[in-house]
Amino acid sequence: MASSGRTYHQKPALRTQNLADTPAPSTENAMRRRGFTLIELLVVIAIIAILAAILFPVFAQAREKARQTGCLSNTKQLGTASSMYMQDWDEQLVPTYQYDGPAGVCANLRWWYDMVTPYVKNWGVFQCPSGKGFVSCGKTKVDTNAGVQGVWNSYGTCSNNWCVGSFGGAKALAVVVEPASTIWIGESTGGPELWTRDGLRGWECPASRATAVGVRPAAALICTRHQQGGNFTFVDGHAKWLKTVTHDMWNYAKNGCKGASASGLGPDVGGC
Repeated sequence: MASSGRTYHQKPALRTQNLADTPAPSTENAMRRRGFTLIELLVVIAIIAILAAILFPVFAQAREKARQTGCLSNTKQLGTASSMYMQDWDEQLVPTYQYDGPAGVCANLRWWYDMVTPYVKNWGVFQCPSGKGFVSCGKTKVDTNAGVQGVWNSYGTCSNNWCVGSFGGAKALAVVVEPASTIWIGESTGGPELWTRDGLRGWECPASRATAVGVRPAAALICTRHQQGGNFTFVDGHAKWLKTVTHDMWNYAKNGCKGASASGLGPDVGGC
């Protein structure tokens, strides 16, 4: 048969490579490809540090806000307890303290919290999550601190002439002109009595209001435990966070008197 003149070329066979023959990358090279450079690590650390600096104060504020709310709940429960006490005692206010025997003997001393305890039945209510102090002088012994028995406490009341609190005999609820605007309980370093001989201006908040006019602030009163303010209980039973407190808010008669004690150095000696 005659040739058509076409030339046929056979295609070369495809070369297949055995994967098994491919050299695997060395472990050192693989680790080098997966690692971070020093600069990258420093950048990551710097970002984490910046985020921590931003977020940690926020977390701290949120935690303190929760403690403030818990403390406010305590002061509200104390207000409710005082209202129940007054109903049972012919509308007599809760005195700051009384002695069930010779005065000056701790075993005979009953503080205001002893009198409202039957209406609370939980000693945790007397303790603020943000701070408390130990009281060893008094009849009640429910806690121990360094081998000494006593009570952990975070709140106190004024017992000056024009305060709601009193020593010995109790005041009548009827003498309180404005129960909803008259303070009964404030936050304390632990002492159940907020005391100063310089009159009601010693109970003002912030304490700089007192010192600005030469008055010594009440030693146990804490004005700035929560967000530069404190929780206070009023005679009508409600509780409120306050940053500013005036002497008139402690005065049950609302007569303008600043309430120095009889032996005090306050502005009302010989006045009210």
